[in-house]
Amino acid sequence: ERLDRIARFTGYVRADILADLERRPLCARFGLDANRPIVLWVPDNYVLKNDRGMTVPWFYYQWMQPAGRWRRAFAALRYLRSPGQAFRALKNRACDESVALAIRAFCDHNKAQLVLVPRRRKDSFGPSRFTDIERRLADLLLPEGEGYPQSFMLGVAMADLVICGYRSAGILDAASAGVPYVTIAVPDDAFTPYIQGFHRWYDDFFDMKGFHHNIPAEDFVNHFPNCELSSLAADPVALNRFRERHTGPSDRQASQRVLDGILTMLQERGRVTA
Repeated sequence: ERLDRIARFTGYVRADILADLERRPLCARFGLDANRPIVLWVPDNYVLKNDRGMTVPWFYYQWMQPAGRWRRAFAALRYLRSPGQAFRALKNRACDESVALAIRAFCDHNKAQLVLVPRRRKDSFGPSRFTDIERRLADLLLPEGEGYPQSFMLGVAMADLVICGYRSAGILDAASAGVPYVTIAVPDDAFTPYIQGFHRWYDDFFDMKGFHHNIPAEDFVNHFPNCELSSLAADPVALNRFRERHTGPSDRQASQRVLDGILTMLQERGRVTA
């Protein structure tokens, strides 16, 4: 009740910068063809962290193993000591490498350019923010620095589709830009119970079919390469519902509403005069 009295609606401030970002000048800046589709891939932020508070051995000895089924089955026997996991590896194709190849195949099928942005990998260990296969498959690697606007916002402003390898708040930026969004759902076997709980919350909270496509990794690897980009276009009704629930209007005036709200509150308390 107290919050109702003191709160002021502003909207999603981060998206205001999109008013100053245009696709064609950005494509010219980065050497991309503005007349061809652009897919923005935000790769898995767990890959370079080796954070045992988030991931479990299955992540390293199954998900991060090379795409060959027999190699992953051998790793399951050697490191996980699990015949059941070995049998599963022989049945399923999904792993970090096969996901990367599926994204590249999807881009080739749709004659699209593939742009990668590290986003959360800025706090990963090591000198590189991308893996070898990501570097090999990408048409452009956007750097992650301390500048403004952030490289993710530059990518969103150019993109026709955003693909994210983990549950990310980047979905808010994509919605603000009107760009359809795909989440690749890595199996929960890879994560600690805490992260599994976060995934359940995220999938429920951001469930909005017609804009957000939450695709299990195995389905992604098997079917996404032949998917048509046009079939993933954001439904205007679903997009507006998502914005109403999560970001507010995409009018690029949220920052001004913050300032107006501060001024109004100061005036109400007699700190400043109109």
